[in-house]
Amino acid sequence: MSSVKLLSRTVLIVYLLFLLWLVLFKFSLHIFETFDFHIRGLSVIPFAEVTQNSWRDVVYNFLFFIPFGLLLSVSLKRANFWRKLAYILFFSLVVEIIQFIFAIGITDITDVIANTAGGLLGLALYSLNHTHFDSKKLDRRATVTIGTLTILLFTFIFNFQLSHNRHRPSLPAETASVANTNTPQLTLDKNVQLAWPAVGQAAVGNAEKGVLARTSDNETPRPTASMAKVITALAIMEKQPLEPGQTGPTYTITREDIINLNAHIAENGSVLPLKIGMELTQYQAMQRMLIASDNNMADILVERTFGSQQAYVSYANGMLQRMGLSRTVVADASGLSSNTVSTPSELVMIGIAALKNPVIAEIVAQPEAQLPVTGVITNTNQLLGDEGVIGIKTGTTDEAGSCLLFAARYADEAGKKVTIVGVIMGDTDHASLYKDSRELLASAKQGFGLVGTQPVGSSIAPQSSPRDRATRQ
Repeated sequence: MSSVKLLSRTVLIVYLLFLLWLVLFKFSLHIFETFDFHIRGLSVIPFAEVTQNSWRDVVYNFLFFIPFGLLLSVSLKRANFWRKLAYILFFSLVVEIIQFIFAIGITDITDVIANTAGGLLGLALYSLNHTHFDSKKLDRRATVTIGTLTILLFTFIFNFQLSHNRHRPSLPAETASVANTNTPQLTLDKNVQLAWPAVGQAAVGNAEKGVLARTSDNETPRPTASMAKVITALAIMEKQPLEPGQTGPTYTITREDIINLNAHIAENGSVLPLKIGMELTQYQAMQRMLIASDNNMADILVERTFGSQQAYVSYANGMLQRMGLSRTVVADASGLSSNTVSTPSELVMIGIAALKNPVIAEIVAQPEAQLPVTGVITNTNQLLGDEGVIGIKTGTTDEAGSCLLFAARYADEAGKKVTIVGVIMGDTDHASLYKDSRELLASAKQGFGLVGTQPVGSSIAPQSSPRDRATRQ
């Protein structure tokens, strides 16, 4: 075997490992965390789940498979063009099957198409150049160039991921490391003990710096209950965004929607009345979902936006992966399923992402809203009436216990706005949940040196105390 052929096959093997790191794990350094998923996402309609944001992944897959085609052409001289293309297609299919078997992200036919197209271009480029250049020189140059680029790319991506990983939400952090002097410099006072709940798990963060403290370094994913609707809202706003002041498309309620409503009622789910022919805008539907925690409306929204529940599940899990939230799994839109799980740290990051969307932030801060047919709906979040609290979402099921993802906005001693985001998962009941949430928020204010500062309220002032709900929110 010639030295060029040996080198090309070595580079090919290394490059295949590099591709596996890309396709299976999206260059993540936390490979074993990828296997935390309990839901298998499957998309068999080409480009159906591709959005403006996820086009980047499609392009990456295409570009990174071009060298695969070039290396196959160098290494497998005796194989004809179509056989080498079949190898590329086979490799892509095997990787997607592995993803489905081990529930690693989303198994998507779009990835197979992008991968194969990239490999095809690599094969074609080699064939075109082969007719104009000496075969040995072409092989040597292609192998050395791809090998060098692979080393450089691996080094760059590894260092980037290592740097980015220092700020992952799942890492334990008791103090905030501040590099930007324009952001509030929150540091947890070591003399102040945060008032963690006696039952369940909790975490506290800051909208500017992420997770700052949590009850345990070894968080266990737990059912989210209706806090999952915040993820639903984020996915909808990514797929079909609204600007402040816009209402979005109008949806007409059908007989099938009423049938689904009755199914949620049978499960003791949180629902609001519907009528056949009733019309709701996207904004009004999101109000029902986020303010009154309407399970049925969450299903209606994802079916209208994504086409089906399964398409939504695939999209949402892909979105969470792009956000770097590897321990949050979506199984449904409402959170009624116990397979929809997350950790306190990742829910804090989800809450921060939601507050950065002005439409979602506006809705979760509303104590009530006037809607067609239903009339006035009241926010399920009892903490919303407290000073400085601006949202965001409750959640209660038998499996999840009583849960609350909350946010409050204050000012530090320099007068800069500071938004605290916290979550409690798995409290015993509503009374304990709100008591524990108020105590945790108060201790966080003290611990971060915000006691006695003037609160910076939301744009919508509370008008009434939200009522408690006994249904599964």
